[in-house]
Amino acid sequence: MSAADEAPLRVEPHSIYPLVEGIVKEKIPIFSLQKLKLELRAQDEIAKSASAQLDRKEFERVLSNVLDNSAEASYQGLSVLVGVSVEGSDIKIEIKDQGQGIPKSILNQIGKVQVSSKSDVSKTGSGSGIGLFHAVQTIEKLNGRFSIESKVGIGTKVTIHLPLSK
Repeated sequence: MSAADEAPLRVEPHSIYPLVEGIVKEKIPIFSLQKLKLELRAQDEIAKSASAQLDRKEFERVLSNVLDNSAEASYQGLSVLVGVSVEGSDIKIEIKDQGQGIPKSILNQIGKVQVSSKSDVSKTGSGSGIGLFHAVQTIEKLNGRFSIESKVGIGTKVTIHLPLSK
């Protein structure tokens, strides 16, 4: 890992929905070129105004990477849904695709160095796994949780939980 990867996070309170919305808007043209639809939904006004303590650049990097993975794995004509909600004392960001899914043998290893979700099923067959490793590490440093559920042929759901700012 580089020194940049080991640098301390610059944690400040941020409203989550506008950050997610900015990344989604940035990705829409890329998804459109791949004939995919990218949708953003908030549970309610509370979710739209909820804040969490995070490093803005690193959070945006995590979300961008997860959306890129969803776009690479999804079939043309389908949608990727990004949802923002408040669940207890957490803000939850869910990214659901209708892509190829990840085999169970790989799913249990995701988040470890050099384990890629693209090893067996991706259209591109590329990927080092560093992006997901970074995502897991970053969210855990923010006292959050990063989880992935997937079924081959059905799709993948990535869930990020971050503690709400007090």
